[in-house]
Amino acid sequence: MTGSATRRVFALRYAYRTASVRGEHFYGHPVGCLDPWPIDYFTWVVLDDDRTVVVDAGFTPDTAGRRGDRPYLATPVDLLRRLGREPGDVSDVVLTHLHYDHTGFVGAYPAARVWLQRRELEFWSSPMAGRGGFSHLLDADDLATVRRLVDDGRAEVVDGDAVLAPGVGLHLVGGHTPGTQVVRVDTGDGVVVLASDASHFYANLGEDRPYGVVCDLPDMYRAFDRLRDLAGPGGVVVPGHDPRVTQRYPAVAGTADLVHDLTAPRRRHFPKESRMPESSADVVVVGGGNAGFSAAHAAAERGRRVVLLERGTPETAGGNSFYTAGATRIAHGGLDDLRDVVEPDERHAVTEVPPYSREEYRADLERVTEGRTDPAMAQVLVTEAADGVRWLHGLGLRYRLMYERQAYSRADGTYLFWGGLHVGNVDGGVGLIADHTRVADRLGVEVRYGADVRRLLTASDRVAGVAYADAGGEHELRAESVVIAAGGFEANPEMRERHLGTGWENAKLRGTPHNDGTMIVAALEVGAARGGDWSTAHSVQWDACTPQNESNRELTNRLTRQSYPLGIIVNRDGERFLDEGADFRNYTYAKYGRAILAQPGSIAYQVFDAALRPSLRPEEYEMPGISEVTADSIRELGDRLGVDATGSCTPWRSSTPRSLATARSTPRSRTAGAPTSCRRSPTGRRRWRRLRSTRTRSPVESRSPSGASRVISTGGCSARTARRSPGCSCAGRRSAACSAGTTLAVRGSLRGSCSVVVRARLRSAGAPPVSGLGKWGLMATGVYERIREAIVSGEFAPGESLGEVALARRFGTSRTPVREALHRLEIEAIVEPTSRGVRVRPSSPEEILDIYEVRITLESAAAKAAAARATEFDRVRLRAAQDAMVATGDSPVERANANRVFHEAIWQASHSPTLVDLLHRLNVHLIRYPSTTLAHGDRWDVVLREHEELLAAIERGDAEAALRIAEQHMTGAREVRLRMYAEAAVQPPRRPPSDRSASSSTGSSR
Repeated sequence: MTGSATRRVFALRYAYRTASVRGEHFYGHPVGCLDPWPIDYFTWVVLDDDRTVVVDAGFTPDTAGRRGDRPYLATPVDLLRRLGREPGDVSDVVLTHLHYDHTGFVGAYPAARVWLQRRELEFWSSPMAGRGGFSHLLDADDLATVRRLVDDGRAEVVDGDAVLAPGVGLHLVGGHTPGTQVVRVDTGDGVVVLASDASHFYANLGEDRPYGVVCDLPDMYRAFDRLRDLAGPGGVVVPGHDPRVTQRYPAVAGTADLVHDLTAPRRRHFPKESRMPESSADVVVVGGGNAGFSAAHAAAERGRRVVLLERGTPETAGGNSFYTAGATRIAHGGLDDLRDVVEPDERHAVTEVPPYSREEYRADLERVTEGRTDPAMAQVLVTEAADGVRWLHGLGLRYRLMYERQAYSRADGTYLFWGGLHVGNVDGGVGLIADHTRVADRLGVEVRYGADVRRLLTASDRVAGVAYADAGGEHELRAESVVIAAGGFEANPEMRERHLGTGWENAKLRGTPHNDGTMIVAALEVGAARGGDWSTAHSVQWDACTPQNESNRELTNRLTRQSYPLGIIVNRDGERFLDEGADFRNYTYAKYGRAILAQPGSIAYQVFDAALRPSLRPEEYEMPGISEVTADSIRELGDRLGVDATGSCTPWRSSTPRSLATARSTPRSRTAGAPTSCRRSPTGRRRWRRLRSTRTRSPVESRSPSGASRVISTGGCSARTARRSPGCSCAGRRSAACSAGTTLAVRGSLRGSCSVVVRARLRSAGAPPVSGLGKWGLMATGVYERIREAIVSGEFAPGESLGEVALARRFGTSRTPVREALHRLEIEAIVEPTSRGVRVRPSSPEEILDIYEVRITLESAAAKAAAARATEFDRVRLRAAQDAMVATGDSPVERANANRVFHEAIWQASHSPTLVDLLHRLNVHLIRYPSTTLAHGDRWDVVLREHEELLAAIERGDAEAALRIAEQHMTGAREVRLRMYAEAAVQPPRRPPSDRSASSSTGSSR
């Protein structure tokens, strides 16, 4: 093996983990320590004509299962075979260190010689390796295999630097472990340094901040210097766990994008490691959803240098586009007109796709918006949407006919499409973003992930660029043109309340958490014009019971519940309050959420006859985790749901839904399969009595999401109570929020878009201020959130004074929004006034005792009430929350969220609005104690056991036992919190990093 251009180096990505945060991976307490920070797992292969060297041996699928939350893609051995090499071909295996994720397949290469450092082997063979801070990082079986290889004479145990072969060197650096070594490969075309865990991420090296698991801190810093020296001016350092490796280097064909060539030319939209990101571009696009990518493609096709800034990581990117079904409404002349766009399908031969004219398209827009659509924008959409789809298809986006959503299967085996919405992306929103990303890479669009854009830069009277922050720090990016495609404000509770109304601030989020209105505020601050109707929202029916019903990237839009025209929707008083069949579902689903929001408790249920069970959309009503309540009669169903199904009232003016056969035979009829009128009776009362006498004698199911085989009522709650119930969700295409259960999740605006327009020229100095928007309130929202986050993360310490001037300078704003933000924080008791301003409220054991004394009383009362009042729906929701807790991984954040969902389900089951409100208010006081008690000792196991006991008491209706168990449970939490406070109080003061020689681990294991 010589240093020639025939030598290739490959990264093999075999697993990953997304449920980790920045604080786990950077020593100390970095800014944004609770921000999501995904991690990839790699091994590496060096190939030459006469030698195959494997660097590190990964971990096995069994290990992934034991440790949890590490999705496994393929074994390193299988990935080696995709490069055309068998395990028996491997001549050498280098173990950079002996942590579990580097040793799993060390015995899988029968002819290989194993290379490791002596001090590494000696340390992990010593008693120190059994101490708690180290033992969880080791796999004892793997260590036994290494020792056996040493005893058999198949290992090279080296001391310090060594030469494995000409051009391949091993270099001892230590730091992460006592004997960590890195591999320097001279390929002939340049030097590649495989850093392994000497630098987990590009940002460890770039920020000069070591990884959280440290054996010797000074050695860790010296390792950074050594890595730079080994690479030299023209070489590259490849970190051990950074997902960006797969974006910087191209995938090898036939490896399903799991093997990447580190010796191939790097993708041009990623700069060299030794340089800061370039500071200028022709076009900057903010936002990596469908709109942002489309704008980027258009500019790149015109030869412009395009930089797309995406706030999400590669694992959380795509905006709300990722969560959609990918449907696109276009005018067309029928199936023959669409064949050049959609993927071939054998069903096309027996499919009827009615033409959808521009006139029909325009009429549908008018109908849905009740005549309030923008005529000019509607004309562009109607006339150019089809050409836009064909242009994207020509770039490489894939489309198909949407059989599962927009077609009826007829008795003769043929299919009939309806409603005009016929074309969608292959694999829905997931496929849409994947296709866009691939096209952007081919066109040379530079995508920078994790880029949090906060301000627009101006020069003279025009927008001249953006300011953003990422893992590498803060940057300014100048550009001739700036395109804002960063979504609406549906992820911002205060903006939802301001513009959509009271109650919407409590909604949970269906789509991306990144659409918080930041760029809308930034545009308004520099004089952008306001447009559209900000007071309406695009809402869908949503599962109320799935614990992970907020920003769920696995289920995306499968939590919608849109078969409601085949049944009825009632509130918790048993009243039917809307016309389920007023029109095709395509034209009503977006606006029924507000009706549910106005119902008692903002809760609604979908009710179906068992005969219609097979007709409900399977991708929604049979998705994993759906819950439903079934009964043999309406009375029984009402009892299980806690809904009045017996009261006397004026009968409905309409009959119950028609039979499914009638609905299928007239698919173009607006009212097919549903009542023709739902006007209220004079008393406004529409209970279930009529249903009992008119519906068939089949059993009844209540869908509050889950899956049985009888008649269904899907339970739901709306935005007004979303925070109190694990059932609410929200989606967002532009400006929206949601309610949920079965009936609300928001996407965009019904009557015009929520938008701002950044024109080529800004307003003149004498232009009137933005009106009707509450500009300072919008600005204060962003400042409030940033100050609050700094307090929660510990960046602002308890007792620290907060001055308006200093905060305004820090956040780049005036004092007015800072003052508004501090006032809100004072109301929430997060800060307190002093003679010179405000300070972060100090913590104390007395406060802990006070908070928990109240919480013990309230939680116990809620548990007692839940045992006495819980409905079948409540018990289903509680069981789902407990099952989700049991399945939760090791992440403290995940555990805390799962625990919160369980307790909120108990509060909701108490059916006491006062208790629910008081408990939510009390929780505000705990944000200054961010470390969860669930990560302390064996507390997690204790919590799971006590939750199971509490759930059993509620299920059997034993109110006194539920009170006693809840009291014991919360008392235990108080004692753990006090111990944590005491332990923190006796910690020695920190010394500067240069004065510390060693520590075991400031971050959790990977």
